[in-house]
Amino acid sequence: MIYNAKLISKHIIENKTEENRKKFKVYVLEETPKNMWKDSPLTIRDLNEEMTNSLFIFGIGYIISWPKFVRTFSFVKEHVNERRCFHPPKIKGHYFSRYPEMETGGCLAEEMIGGDEARFWLESKTLDEYFDKWSNALAERIVLSEKKIPQDF
Repeated sequence: MIYNAKLISKHIIENKTEENRKKFKVYVLEETPKNMWKDSPLTIRDLNEEMTNSLFIFGIGYIISWPKFVRTFSFVKEHVNERRCFHPPKIKGHYFSRYPEMETGGCLAEEMIGGDEARFWLESKTLDEYFDKWSNALAERIVLSEKKIPQDF
């Protein structure tokens, strides 16, 4: 079985207003071969604009953006991360809605990127060093083995 998450793009968003400072790495993902962004109510550019201007996203960390939802992961002092999930609006200009039930856990792609990001955060001596490192967890095809799971599980 081949895992079907695909990295579409990656970039950094930053906003330094007095009430809302933020800087995040953004990983834009979709499932293949579905081309999910084609059917999304927003373009990637619109979504980036919403994330940059949203008052609900703040701090330092990384974002994993799918066409139908966005997960933010903020680093807070000694805590590895704080998770939040938002559903992109159907109409440009509306704020993200928060989904508390989706703040924990994630799919395999999110966990693989998250493992790299946590390591980058812990290893980096400066913020510049942290923001220079990017996960390449999805650079190759990932083959999952169903044989690992016992039949009676």
